[in-house]
Amino acid sequence: MNIKNKIKNLGLFDFLMIGFLILIIVFFAVFFSRKTKYLEVTIKITENSILYAKNNPQAWFVYLFKPGMKEKNGLGQTSAEVEKVYFYDVSEAKKAAYIDLKLKTNYNRQSQNYSYKGKALLVGSPIKIELQDVLIEGLVTAVEGLPDPRKEVELIVKSQILENNLVFPETNGIPIFLADAVKVGDKFYNSENKAVVTVLEKNEELAKKIVTNDKGEVFLRRDPLKKDVYLTLKLLAKQTNNEYFLFDDLQIKIGNGIPILTESYSVWPVITEFVKTP
Repeated sequence: MNIKNKIKNLGLFDFLMIGFLILIIVFFAVFFSRKTKYLEVTIKITENSILYAKNNPQAWFVYLFKPGMKEKNGLGQTSAEVEKVYFYDVSEAKKAAYIDLKLKTNYNRQSQNYSYKGKALLVGSPIKIELQDVLIEGLVTAVEGLPDPRKEVELIVKSQILENNLVFPETNGIPIFLADAVKVGDKFYNSENKAVVTVLEKNEELAKKIVTNDKGEVFLRRDPLKKDVYLTLKLLAKQTNNEYFLFDDLQIKIGNGIPILTESYSVWPVITEFVKTP
């Protein structure tokens, strides 16, 4: 009865104080159940929103990102920092772009998951980061410490550099200056400085060209101004089940193009044959 009487005698201020104390207890319980840790995370930048994950960003937007850019929280602490930026051309105006970041995350002992800004940090989860007045929206493709079901494998394929020209469709050859630029030993590196594409062999000849005479007869001739270039490539790929990918989204199949991007040239040879698979 004494307890009931005491409760009845409590005023509004007393109830507010009790509620405040409960909130403090809950806050500290949540706070001490989490552990702060910096994790290495890779993000694929998407265009506008993750709803457009297949759409790659504009080239001018990708060039805004530089190593060292930071995001700070309300206390002025660094919550995210760009370590590496890497990209490749998918068209004249767009690039596929990835960013390696160091994120300040919280570990929840109960769920055994890391979170960033209150959201679970998982492979495939969307993420939004503000880096010095530049907004990133993207998908998490790798998180330090989380198992990656993909296996790194080495492939050897044969390919041909093709130029599809609607104005001159009679040949798929490429200009001689571009053919001469490609050398055996050329490599295309990823953000970890691993060679994902290596030119093992190169064969070239004057480009085949379809010629038609005034009688409508079709002949196969050689174009002295262009070359057909055939490359044997070693690929460092990621295997998921029985499928192979370069980076995260370039499927390695016959008929698909593979980028070779160096400081002096950019080509996309088309795979024509698998020579070696796991």
